[in-house]
Amino acid sequence: MKNITYLLITILLMILPWFWIPTGFVYTSEEPNFINYDIKLDQASTMWSKDNGFGAAGDPSNQSLLIPNAVFYHTLREFGLDRSNTQKMFISFTFLSIAIGFNLFSSLFTKNSLIKTFGLAVYVFNFYTVGAFGYTAKILQLILMPPIFFVTYRYLKTGAIRYLLQNFIWIFIFQGVFTNLPLAVTSLSIYFFAYLYYLFSEENWTLRNSLSLLLALHLVSCFRQEVYGGRSLDI
Repeated sequence: MKNITYLLITILLMILPWFWIPTGFVYTSEEPNFINYDIKLDQASTMWSKDNGFGAAGDPSNQSLLIPNAVFYHTLREFGLDRSNTQKMFISFTFLSIAIGFNLFSSLFTKNSLIKTFGLAVYVFNFYTVGAFGYTAKILQLILMPPIFFVTYRYLKTGAIRYLLQNFIWIFIFQGVFTNLPLAVTSLSIYFFAYLYYLFSEENWTLRNSLSLLLALHLVSCFRQEVYGGRSLDI
């Protein structure tokens, strides 16, 4: 019951699309297949079969959008949901995933449910998130970064293999982030920041040592720039 406020905002986020999108309508976005990602299963089959599609060229983005987008849409369509309700379920799923991932991330800093709830509200209710829906790489980036930070830090802290497995599961399920390489790179940069946080937070790694290392790296960089810069001028 201590996390009741966080649970309530998670439920609110999940039901939000059902009030946001009118019954029978779909939300259109920059990605045309946001209303029918399931079609990617048919298009992507040409990537691995010479028979399906009669040799039609396959679009590499079809592969990236298969999981979770196309599989999720196709499964719900098989259960008889129309495109409007399928899209709403997908948006609810993304909100739920964001809430789960952010809960893991925030648990590194606080156990207070109210603080977690406020943090999630700030993370979700902003102009970037509104524009991210319907753009696979952006919304999956929002999902992935908090839990990847958590599992990376916990693995460095404990060395437990289960965190490596959790990392694989998160990346596998939300591999659609690779539809956009720059966003994928920035998403995966969270490994570096998690490592820095681990270094600065560990008792055996003092802030003084960390700053000394950064200063040394800066001096080395300046030295290299001076040497190579001067050499280029001589030429």
